[in-house]
Amino acid sequence: MAKVQENISVKNGKVLSYSTVAFIGELDSGKPFQKKVTIRVTDLPPGTPTTPAKQKKAAEDELNKIIAQMREDFQRTHSTEDRNHITLSEFISRHWWTEKVQNGKKSPNTVSFYADQVKHILDYFGPDKKLSAIDVQAIIKFSNYQRTQAKKENGEPISQTSAAHRFSTLRAIIGYAYRTRYIRENPFLFVENDDKITQAKQKVTHLTEAEIKAFESMLEDYAAESGSRYWQVYFLIALRCGLRRGEILPLQWRDVTIDKTGEPILHVEKNAVRNPELPDKVEIRKPKRDQVRDVPIPPQLYRLMMEYRAEWSAMPLDDAYMFPRKNDLSKIMYTTVPTQKLRKLEQRYFKQTTASVHDLRHSVGSELSRIGTPLKVIQQLLGHSDSRTTANFYIGTDMDQIRKAVNKAESAG
Repeated sequence: MAKVQENISVKNGKVLSYSTVAFIGELDSGKPFQKKVTIRVTDLPPGTPTTPAKQKKAAEDELNKIIAQMREDFQRTHSTEDRNHITLSEFISRHWWTEKVQNGKKSPNTVSFYADQVKHILDYFGPDKKLSAIDVQAIIKFSNYQRTQAKKENGEPISQTSAAHRFSTLRAIIGYAYRTRYIRENPFLFVENDDKITQAKQKVTHLTEAEIKAFESMLEDYAAESGSRYWQVYFLIALRCGLRRGEILPLQWRDVTIDKTGEPILHVEKNAVRNPELPDKVEIRKPKRDQVRDVPIPPQLYRLMMEYRAEWSAMPLDDAYMFPRKNDLSKIMYTTVPTQKLRKLEQRYFKQTTASVHDLRHSVGSELSRIGTPLKVIQQLLGHSDSRTTANFYIGTDMDQIRKAVNKAESAG
């Protein structure tokens, strides 16, 4: 077994779980299939000693049992006979789910999303549908059903977006079955891409200059009315610094620093994600794609941040959260609260929902693009690992930009 790692709580220093990366078997492609295996301290056998060394030894023994069973299952399910008779449900649970979804690389939200998609897919095909029986005709029927007949629990038709999610998840499952040689050909290669059954690339929305001014005015009015800049500062960090919702939630006052030039910056090194399995439902991780970065704070926002900090009865310690729960200052707020608060504010001041928290982040990227900021600079600010993401999804063009480009080309000619 590889080295067993202790996963320690950042709050109290106690060991929460033990994990290791184990070799399970060799895929048909010749690549080794490895998997991270974890056991929580609470799942160790009753009576396990609590001394560090003995508890770790007990965890190693339990991990070895789990790995042995996984290897046995891997060998059995990779036999030729099993490939010919495996059902869609078996392939998903034994292979696609463990190798592609619950592999330690996806967030709890993503795992939960795929669990929901798989449920609906298996509800349609049933537990006995052979993987090899998912052909072009079956895919088309599945798609048509999702678009025209599938219902929510309340009896209403599902949205086209939900239908598209189920379709794309099935496509991912079948594609993986083909790549791992469980099926001889991929039937999705013979299914025409249709706007009705494929999800169009999501259109990124952002605020216009006039909308930004109205939004900032709303935040100022609400701060004056509530007597606190708590929400004003939170939303302006998204709007002016381009941070993600989950990157703002775990910010601590020590993350606000002064750089060598004497200018204020935000150090972004944490990201809060929803995890239903944890008592607080919130898990703090590294930023998306591990994009730890320093972000400049505009002067006016920095002034508001300092005014907000001065609201505290006593100046908070550097390790205090900037946006704690109102009833427990030692914890960050739930991940869904900012969205709910923004909707209430917009309904109250604008009588409609005009933007999401993520739209505020889009807005700074689009504004920087509009004024000619180099793509690399915007990429670094927004924390994108790939500049293509910046170019394709966050940097928008509007009719004014197109018109100016066309007129400029005409003048040059």
